[in-house]
Amino acid sequence: MAAAAAVGCGTTAVFEKGPLNTKVIRPISYHNGQVFFLTVATPTEAGTYPVLVFLHGYAMFSWWYSSLLEHVASHGFILVAPLLHDLGLTDKDDIETTKAPDLTRLALAGHSRGGDTAFAVAHPIPLDLKFSALIGVDPVAGLGSPDFLQVKPRVLTGSFDPGMPVMVIGTGLGPEFSPGGLFPPRLPSIPCAPNGVNHVEFYDQCTSKSRYHLVAKDYGHLDMLDDAIPALICKSCQGPEHTKELCRRTMAGLMVAFLKDKLRGEGHDLQAVLDNPGLAPADLLHPVEHA
Repeated sequence: MAAAAAVGCGTTAVFEKGPLNTKVIRPISYHNGQVFFLTVATPTEAGTYPVLVFLHGYAMFSWWYSSLLEHVASHGFILVAPLLHDLGLTDKDDIETTKAPDLTRLALAGHSRGGDTAFAVAHPIPLDLKFSALIGVDPVAGLGSPDFLQVKPRVLTGSFDPGMPVMVIGTGLGPEFSPGGLFPPRLPSIPCAPNGVNHVEFYDQCTSKSRYHLVAKDYGHLDMLDDAIPALICKSCQGPEHTKELCRRTMAGLMVAFLKDKLRGEGHDLQAVLDNPGLAPADLLHPVEHA
């Protein structure tokens, strides 16, 4: 596995591709008579690896995250990303989809609406599976803070304890809106990650005894997606003057550092970033919040 030593100048190993070759496959899974389409990023070298279930954002596809998933996989993890279906204000079907895998040494993560689903899966719904860690990548709980605009079941109810270590990764530009892409300038401003239901609330309301909050301040809500995704999908959700590659490396590296600590007991990379957020390729807000 990758060492914690510095790679190049001003960065750590987790922010670079790991030592393992990877591949992305798209198998079909069957559970309780239903068909599930998966995107799986996995090391090509035979071995036993911890598993991370990754949930994509609203109206997106799991394979749009292939670069992010492969970066994490190259450090010795298997990432399973199911295709979710719910487009309304309920996560019921997506929660059932997420509970389908039968795995051990299991972590859970999600981006945007998928981040909210990940938290909903972890708490308060009883699980047959035992997740060991939870990651929210710029999680969003709905269109706004009023109860009727939040995804059901509601996660942001004042306080919650998922019963496991939690990392919340946010974006500084997620709450902002500048017209572009599919949204004509005459339409009302609708931020991708509205204040009141974004990463700030997920961290503030989480009472886990082990929790971390890191924010890529100059990047937008979709800057972790593959470069091939057309900007017109939601141009306003992207940072206008920065490369997505730096954002992906930062978010993937933070995920790797957290997973190595919580699933493999290797905490040196995570501690290095907490002590010096400037190690990340993208600028992180200072100070890093953690408990």
